[in-house]
Amino acid sequence: GTNTPPPKNTLKLLASSGLLLLLIPACLRSSLDLGVKSWVPTMIVENYDVSISFANALTTALIFVNLGGVFIAGFMYPKRIKNVTLAFALCFLFSLPFTALLLWVGKVSVFAVVLSLTVITTLMYAGHQLINVILPSFFIKTGRAGSVSAILNAFASFGAVIANFLFGYLAESHGWSVTTASWIVITVVALLFSL
Repeated sequence: GTNTPPPKNTLKLLASSGLLLLLIPACLRSSLDLGVKSWVPTMIVENYDVSISFANALTTALIFVNLGGVFIAGFMYPKRIKNVTLAFALCFLFSLPFTALLLWVGKVSVFAVVLSLTVITTLMYAGHQLINVILPSFFIKTGRAGSVSAILNAFASFGAVIANFLFGYLAESHGWSVTTASWIVITVVALLFSL
């Protein structure tokens, strides 16, 4: 590299580094992760002959299983994939077929739905590790790691708002097929912005 000093303005730094583009998938990753975790148990209870306690136990189990996302992130970056944003994009790419499978809730077996749910949320947790934990460390030399981390976490919080309100509204007003279709759109948009 060159010896050009980094921009003093945080916004200019975000723009020149390309991080501005990553704020959208950072938000969408959070909404997909929380949306799937929050709403799929309800979806399972409504479409399959399972108890509410099963759905609640599934949600609790996911919290522990999703920790495997840390190992997935470590497996991908930096050993096999040198670019952290490419590794982040692959989290969306690999989760896409499993997100699409949720369109057939009620038609495929409950185990296929649980598997999809597990893969999506674990990959989204890996994405969290890559974008919210590893990426800000690149800005240490500019003295902006804390600011970058705070901005990424703020956008993740916007994602949580989307998950809680928008998906609930879609499920109630338009049904699960529209809701799961929105998850597919979110995955594709996040993938494109990451790339």
